[in-house]
Amino acid sequence: MTDSGQEFSWNLSFLAVCTVLGVAMRRQVTIINELRDTTASVEIHRELAAARTAERDRELVYLNATARPLLERIVDSDSLSDADRIEISLVEAQLRDRIRARGLVRGPLVDAVREARLRGVTVVLLDDGGVDALPESHRELTRQRMTALLLRELEKATEGTTVTARILPPGRALVATVLCLSESGVRRHEIEAKKSD
Repeated sequence: MTDSGQEFSWNLSFLAVCTVLGVAMRRQVTIINELRDTTASVEIHRELAAARTAERDRELVYLNATARPLLERIVDSDSLSDADRIEISLVEAQLRDRIRARGLVRGPLVDAVREARLRGVTVVLLDDGGVDALPESHRELTRQRMTALLLRELEKATEGTTVTARILPPGRALVATVLCLSESGVRRHEIEAKKSD
């Protein structure tokens, strides 16, 4: 075999070995990437499960502190007083609020809603997630505006008034509404999704 034939054979062999190594490495890189993605997915699921468990534990602590004493009172007594019935009704409404209106059950609103209900005001709170869908920079401002508006209306509300506060679903021009129905008429307040005061 001549030198040029031998060199060609050597180059061809080298090219074949490099091609086989390249294909093998590409396959290994694909496997490594898939394993990394799977590991990341497993970690995300683990963190979500831990967050759900922590949330459940917080709710159980809350239920033990609020509902359990009343349930024990119901079981232990033959009859309930009017004060017991009022307290049970208030706790039931608070539990409903925590389920249906997570974004509204915070800070001073909890006490204001309770006091309004004690005065005979019907308070309905609903959260359909519109605030959570806002850009992060607008969320807290919108929550503050909603809280201030609702606090004002709850202070004014008298027995027989119905105050309904609703955070609307995402994607609407309005992010929230507060509606007050009383003997003196109807008041409706709207908070726009884009308004940034």
